Amino acid sequence: METKSARAKPNNHQIWKLQICAAALVIPADGELGVVPEMVSCPMWQRLFKGVGGLAVHQRRAHPSEFHAAHQVATRVKAKWTPEERDRVAFLEADLLVSGVKPGLINSELVKAFKQWSRERIKGLRKRQDYKDQVKELVVCSSLQ
Repeated sequence: METKSARAKPNNHQIWKLQICAAALVIPADGELGVVPEMVSCPMWQRLFKGVGGLAVHQRRAHPSEFHAAHQVATRVKAKWTPEERDRVAFLEADLLVSGVKPGLINSELVKAFKQWSRERIKGLRKRQDYKDQVKELVVCSSLQ
């Protein structure tokens, strides 16, 4: 008669561990054991995972401080307008307005003149009240001459 322990089936976790170990080990031609490249291991626990995604999930759960320390996102620094750049754009915009270019076409003309800056950056500058005041002042000075 068979004993209960001899008839017991392995649970899913045990089967999974056996599959991982069997998939990770191969016998190279020279007879030494090797590791399949798709398998990755945790550097702290030497535990094998099927891929980088599985390793990342493990590290986030088991080693959160080390994981987050290694995956810091650099803070984004927004580009600032120097006074010289603002003046150049303001002078050109004032000249365009005085010469009769429609206000709806100003952004396109400024982007053509200043190719190193994006349209969104130029539009952001043109929305600022201090810039608008500077352009108005330059237009008034140009019309007086």
